Amino acid sequence: MSKTRYSKISQYLHLNDSANAPNKNDPNYDPLHKVRPVIDLLVNNYKTVYLPGKNLSVDEAMIGYKGRVHFRQYMPAKPTKWWIKVWEVCESETGYCVNFDAYTGKKYNGKRPHGLGHDVVWSLTQPFHHQHRHLYFDRFFLQWLWLKILPV
Repeated sequence: MSKTRYSKISQYLHLNDSANAPNKNDPNYDPLHKVRPVIDLLVNNYKTVYLPGKNLSVDEAMIGYKGRVHFRQYMPAKPTKWWIKVWEVCESETGYCVNFDAYTGKKYNGKRPHGLGHDVVWSLTQPFHHQHRHLYFDRFFLQWLWLKILPV
């Protein structure tokens, strides 16, 4: 495909109407506004098509990205240095992703009452609350718990 053909196709291919996008100063601003319908469709299909087992794992995934977005992360020690961080809930036995959300930076102007780890685990596992499931996650998500139990 030639460069001009690709440019023409990408010029007319849109996933969401940009005219309805909220302003950056609006509290409802979403940096992923242009692809949010696709993300919502994927998450809804993940939940309706597959019934996960008892053991769920919450972790982060890094997607290599060289484009220009303000929420990409830089890790100099990695072979691919620029990443987009995605929080995921996966079934432990199969690795099937049952819920995910991209990290787009700070969402709160003030301090988080419980911390980022708590907010990520709580929001991503909300569809599975009160279902007698086992949740597994690493130390990053436990930081909020230690700060609540052992105040400094």
